[in-house]
Amino acid sequence: EFTIDILRGFDEWCANYRTKSSTAKPEIEYKITFTKGREILLNDNYPIARPDFDRENEQVFSYLYNHPNEKFTIKQLKGALRINLVKSFHKIVENLGFTRGLKKAFFSVSRDSIEFRNPIKSEDLAPSVVTELNSLIAKG
Repeated sequence: EFTIDILRGFDEWCANYRTKSSTAKPEIEYKITFTKGREILLNDNYPIARPDFDRENEQVFSYLYNHPNEKFTIKQLKGALRINLVKSFHKIVENLGFTRGLKKAFFSVSRDSIEFRNPIKSEDLAPSVVTELNSLIAKG
């Protein structure tokens, strides 16, 4: 036989917990889609770019899109794509329409490596980036 003592304030904590959990905001997710027509879309709504067929930008993005959340070096991409990369990773990302908040949200870029993050959650982004992404989606 045993006894359970409920501490003072438990009823208040329980009521507060129920209120918070029922009013919790759903987690917002952002994703990039690359359509068969080569259009790059944010959340299937906002058009970002439509790279030229089989050009450097399209080849690099297509590869990264099919290998999200992986870091690649210039050497790895050259080997995988079997092309000589002329542009810098920074320029490719810019040419694809990923500037400012879009770039911060979806790419990590350096001189020697690149990573495309997709999908991403709002909790992983700075509030200013979330605001910018929501504004773009609303325009779409």
